[in-house]
Amino acid sequence: MKILVLGNGFDLDHGLPTSYYDFMNFCNKLLSEYDSPTYIELKGLKLEQLAYMEELKSNEVLRNKMISLLKDNCLFRYFNRHIERYGKNWVDLETIIKSIVNEFKSVEDEFYRSNQSKYSADTEHRVHQLIQDLQLKNIDGAKLSELALSRIQETLSENLSDFSLALELYIYHFVNNTPIDGVSPDIVNFDANRVIIFNYSNTYERIYGGVHWNESIDYVHGKATQDYPISAN
Repeated sequence: MKILVLGNGFDLDHGLPTSYYDFMNFCNKLLSEYDSPTYIELKGLKLEQLAYMEELKSNEVLRNKMISLLKDNCLFRYFNRHIERYGKNWVDLETIIKSIVNEFKSVEDEFYRSNQSKYSADTEHRVHQLIQDLQLKNIDGAKLSELALSRIQETLSENLSDFSLALELYIYHFVNNTPIDGVSPDIVNFDANRVIIFNYSNTYERIYGGVHWNESIDYVHGKATQDYPISAN
């Protein structure tokens, strides 16, 4: 059996703006133009993304939905500051998210071990800076209660879901409909029996779907195929 494994480099090699940095840059431009001038694009948009912005001009409902998912999103703000601090080559959002979760999990473990109604983290504990960087509202790092930790967990979970949905909308409505010039001879000639895809886009099926009819295709993380009902609210 011949297995073909595809990651985000596959989409990037086909000229699609699918890196996290591309997505973050697009979202900042969107918020800067339609919601808050305090959001400044990190870099000029790619040509494909300029076309996406033109599409959003005539799609107010989708535009407002994406804005609502991002504008008060603490994780989106945190990702922005991380890029500003370390540069675009440090955009590894999965690692950042894991680090945030582990940090609060360690505090939660310390809290329960303390057997107190409120837990005061050491002044040098990174959780203080993390709460400040995330701009979590009404959370005092010096006095973390069970309720406060629960509120943090709930906020991070909701914000991560919103960020993920914004990314899925970006891929589904824009990336999946971006014209692609040319194909890769290496992909065509490989004659795979099974294709394992770590991307959310439909690029492989869209461009190479009719090349090998006996292949099975597996999306490890699922794919952006659901056209979510979008309301103005």
